[in-house]
Amino acid sequence: MIDEFKAHQQHYLILAIILGAGLVAILLFRVNEVLKNTVILALAAAYVAWGIYHHKTSNHLRLKVVLEYLLVALLGVLLLRAIV
Repeated sequence: MIDEFKAHQQHYLILAIILGAGLVAILLFRVNEVLKNTVILALAAAYVAWGIYHHKTSNHLRLKVVLEYLLVALLGVLLLRAIV
């Protein structure tokens, strides 16, 4: 795992920026349900897109990987909608 992180530091930095910006946006728009839900869905879509890009550039992209990212994104959407 450490070697993977070292080899793709830029990818993980982009992921951290995506997740950080998404969480800040959720907090900013927490009083507006429509905007909050839009941000949550956009965050999930960005996470899936990042995962596909990351695995495509690493030559590890498989249907199983895409499905895993979709399921984790769905879980994230459900959790965020429940707690925010």
